Order: sequence, then structure tokens, then C-alpha cells
Amino acid sequence: MNKKHDLVGWDKAWSAFAEVLGDVHKRYPEWLALTRYLVGVVATAHPSKSGLAPPDGQVSPLKSDGTQEGVLFIPMFDRDYCLGVCYRLAKKFKKSAPDNDIHFIIPHGKLTEPIANDPDVFWHSKEVLRKPHCDVGLCIRGVMTYLRACCALVFDKRTNKAMAVDFGCWPLHLAKFVGIYYWQIAAAKKFLRKNKIKVVVTINDVVKPAAPFISAARQLGLETVVLQHGAPGPQSAPFIAKHGWVWGETSRDLLCDFGATSERLEIIGNLEIDCCRYASEISSEVGYELLLLSQWRASTGWGEPEFQQFFSNVASAAKVSKHPWTLKIRLHPNEDEQVMQKIIKLIDPFEVPYEFSMSETSVEEDIAYSDFACTVNSSSIMHAVAALKPCAVLISAVLEQRVGAPLLQRSQVARDTQELVELLNNKVPLEPEDRETIIANFGRSNGKAADKLVELMRD
Repeated sequence: MNKKHDLVGWDKAWSAFAEVLGDVHKRYPEWLALTRYLVGVVATAHPSKSGLAPPDGQVSPLKSDGTQEGVLFIPMFDRDYCLGVCYRLAKKFKKSAPDNDIHFIIPHGKLTEPIANDPDVFWHSKEVLRKPHCDVGLCIRGVMTYLRACCALVFDKRTNKAMAVDFGCWPLHLAKFVGIYYWQIAAAKKFLRKNKIKVVVTINDVVKPAAPFISAARQLGLETVVLQHGAPGPQSAPFIAKHGWVWGETSRDLLCDFGATSERLEIIGNLEIDCCRYASEISSEVGYELLLLSQWRASTGWGEPEFQQFFSNVASAAKVSKHPWTLKIRLHPNEDEQVMQKIIKLIDPFEVPYEFSMSETSVEEDIAYSDFACTVNSSSIMHAVAALKPCAVLISAVLEQRVGAPLLQRSQVARDTQELVELLNNKVPLEPEDRETIIANFGRSNGKAADKLVELMRD
């Protein structure tokens, strides 16, 4: 990645901006969303600077206005670790608190009919953030915060230079986004009051559309929760929500290493993995299907080619392995046809058979019918752990220092292609005791999250 400043990569840019804007974040926590947007442009090679939320999934709500106090869920995307986790938590909560309403902001993607037509759920479009309103106090707060942030960024040479390189006259660009953002917070406050929301839950509270709702809830004194939805990284802390719910001790410790305060973290278990029930005798038809969990775009976020070189490295290892592996590539939700073609160019020279997973196929199904799973550091590898499948992460010691420790045990970590070849040749299935050790460290749910939601509703 060629940029004319040194704040390339999430770890470098996020730490620099967090240090410069630390006082702003403490006094005005909602500003973390704007910092996240700025870092997303400065640190990465991603071309988009729009900062706009993705469109809604297609759903015709059965009803939209609740009458009882309730919980608002903002799952962002339709994938299992987003909508699936929020929906399962909502249903468990409803069983424990049947008199409270459940509200959802419609996520991006496709909604299946059983979920879309659930009579227990009140659906709302992100368009509620565009509704007209007036909040003079919030306007003044936005102007004051903008001036404080601008002063801090201008007087720091590194952030000022990075902003100038990527935005040009960045104070004007930032002013526009501040105006839009605080308008949305005001709209969110009106929505939360109207629907008697007491708790707001999301999987990422520093991006739209969750950030305005979480920020509005904080200003109204409501309870707010951000759920861990992937491997913790330096950009995972700090967060806007009052509570951060993490999978287990390992996740909590990693987040603390990245700057989170332990007092705001609570271990509630991995809601995605805990619901899975795998049949260990299931495998692929070919017997040697190697599932690759893609993180292609992570290279744009970290300024680190290793996430993309992963595919040629794995193809190289599969080529020389003593087993006739067929690669199956599962794309990340933010990856498209263009990414697919780039991956194909890296794999083709090795003449290893491959195919891509269908977008509608669940990660559970891909894992269940694979014979080995591999990634750089995608948290979806935990599904392979739950299924007792042979699995590995291919990550260098240098990248591990930047993104955080792998989710697997050291025996499942390959530092280079040769070490991956050895793991592929051995194809050793995970022992039940190893699975229990990993899942214990990353969290066993047992309904704790739903119980915590009930507690927050009663507070």
C-alpha cells in the first residue's frame, strides 16, 4: 500500500488517533464512530470515503411500533455471526421476559421468511435516521466536539499530515460528516423514546447504523451492549457502549491488551458456536476437502499482504502434500466477484482443484462437509473446533504481533508453508479435550447472555 504518511494499518492509525483524541473520546464517547471512519480511510487502501450504511435487506415488516418496554437489536448484516447471534439472543430473552418487546433494525442482506415473519419481532428500517427533528442541545454538543477534535488533530503532525493526504481540506470534509452524524443521533433519540427502548444491543457500535443508536441511548441513560463478533484486534477498543460482552477469558485478555478496561467487559460465551451441534462423522464426498476462510480485504485494512498471500501459500502446501486436496474457498461477507477473480489468479498456477462456497451456504454446512479448515485469523475457525475437525491458522509471528494471538492452540499454528504441509499431511482431528479447552477459554454461553439482558431491563 503506497501512502505518503506512516499511519498505514489499523494498529498504527487507530493507536495514533486514539491517543490524540483520547480526551474527546472520554468526554464525548459518540465521537469514536467518527474516529473509526477517519481511521478506516487513513489506515487502509479501501477506495470508499462515503461512510454510508449499506442498504436494508428486503423485508415487509408485519408491525413496526411497540407498546411495551423493549430491547433494540442492530445486527448490521444477515450473516450468522450478526443476525443469527442477535436473533437467537432475542428469542431466548423473549422466553425469559415475554412481556417485553423485541425490535430489530433491518440488516443488509437476505432475511429468511421464518425470521422476517416472526410475530415477536418489530422491524424498523435504517431510514428512521433520516426523519426530520430538532435537538438544539445536540447541535451545540456536535459543534463543541468538532472544534475540540479539529484542534487536537491539527496540532498533531502525524494525524494532520495523514488527514491532509487522504482528504485534502479535511476540516470541511469532517464538518459535513459531523453534521450528518449528530442529525442521526437526534433522530435515534426520538426513535428510542417513541418505542420505549431500554436496552440497545449490536455487534459493532462504531459504524453506521449502530453508532447513532448506541450514542443516543448513552445520552438518554439507557443500557447499551456491544457483542464480540470476531477475533479481537487493536480497533476493537475503546467502544461506545456501556457494556462489552465477550466470549471468554482469552477474548477478554486480548481486548485488555488492546486498551479496553476490564470493568466494562463481561464474559457471556460465544453465542454463535454454542448453538452448533455437529455430527462428527460427516465429511466431504472427496475425503480431502480443504476449506479456506477468506479475509482478503484485511490486507487493505492492515497494509499487510499476508492475508492475500495466504491463498497462494495454501495452494502451494496442498500441491506438495501427500493427500489430494481440493480447495473450497468461503468468502467473507464484504468480498465480491472482483475478490474471487483475484483469488483465482493466485491459485491457478498451482493446478490444485478448487471451488467457491455458495453465498447462501451457512458456515456450519461448509465446516461440516469439509475435512480440514484453514485461515489467517478468522474467528469462523471456531466452528471447526466445535466440529472436532482438523484445522490450522497460517500466520507469521510478525503479523500475530499486530493483529493479536491466534484463536487456536500452538500445535495448530503454522508459521510458514512447510509447517502447514506437515499439518495437512498429518490431518490430525481435534481431540474432545482440546476442543473443550479452546471453547472454555473462548466462552460457553449456557444462556448467560439472555439472563444478563433481563437484568439490564430490570435495572
